[in-house]
Order: sequence, then structure tokens, then C-alpha cells
Amino acid sequence: MNLNRKGLYVLAILFAMGLLAAGANANTCTPVVIARTLNDAQHDNGTGFNVSFTLGFNGGRPSTYIPLDDNLVIHEPNATSMTLIGTENAFIADFGGFGGCPTTVTWNFVMYHAYVVLEDNVWPAHFAFGWERTQNYNIGNKQNEQFNFEIPLDNVPLTVTLRPGHTYTIYDKMYAQVGFVSYSPASYQTDYYYRHMTVETY
Repeated sequence: MNLNRKGLYVLAILFAMGLLAAGANANTCTPVVIARTLNDAQHDNGTGFNVSFTLGFNGGRPSTYIPLDDNLVIHEPNATSMTLIGTENAFIADFGGFGGCPTTVTWNFVMYHAYVVLEDNVWPAHFAFGWERTQNYNIGNKQNEQFNFEIPLDNVPLTVTLRPGHTYTIYDKMYAQVGFVSYSPASYQTDYYYRHMTVETY
């Protein structure tokens, strides 16, 4: 009799654990993340985006910088003007883990991006551009999608006034507004993602 009671007790625990596990893995399409690589996107890791900055100083020929991290510093002594343009590429991915977004759900996104340039890392911003809005992109029912945007979108370089003897940090900022068709949540905003590099004019 005691064994039967113990057996029933164990079954009850296992049954309860199964219900909890089922609840924990209920279908959801969030979070939506921006990821630098396809592997990151497939594992729902929001590692941000890849960036390039094309900069020209004092009317000179522009050079393109592709920082692998946010520690890139370049030196342009006596620079008084800078042209600025760039590109952003990455993957946008909805939740694809066990119990993640059903493959029947279709979704879309709009990307917002902006530049901010700080002088000597002090606010308010020395220069700002954006938030600039892309068109709406329909993803269908894929769980991740690669994108590539120019900033500004019209590919016309921005001009920033500089002062010799100062440090200028260029921030590229990005987030996405996402819509799910006939699914909850109907809309979702991603986290904000940032990349930056620094120009020293001394």
C-alpha cells in the first residue's frame, strides 16, 4: 500500500513538472534581437550589428573604417571638418528556441537609426542626425533575415565641424519596430543597439 502511494506521489510530481515545462515553452515570437552573425541570430543572441564609418577630413579623400569592436581610435591632427557616412549590416531574428515563434507566423519590421557625435564625451551632442526610418520590410515566416543599410539612407555624406585639440566619439544607434500578423504581441520594439569609434584631433 505504501509503495502504491509513493508511486502515485511520484507520478503526480512528474505530471506537475510536465505542465510547468509545457507552460515555460509556450510559443512566443519575442524577444526579437539584432545579431552580428547568423549563428548569433539562430541562438537568439542580441550581439548588435556590424558597422563601417567612411570619414573624410578637411576636404581630403575619405577612408573607410570597419571596427571589429568599439575601441577604434584614429588621429587627425588639426582637423576642422569631417564628412560622415556609413553602412550597417546584421541579422534581425525572432525567438527561435524550443517553443519559439510558430513557423506559420508572418512578420515585418521597420528599422530606425541615427548618428550622434560627442565632443570630449560630453552631452549635449556636438552633432546629431536621425532618427531616420527605413521602409517596411516583410519577412514572411522566416525566423531571421539579413539586412544592409546605408546611413544616411540617401548615401549623401554629412558634414561635421570639428575643433583641433578635441576628441570626437561617433555613435551609430539602431532599433527596430516589429509587427506580427494575426499574432500576439501585434507589435514589439527591440532593444537599442550601439556601435562607435573615436577621432582625436590632436
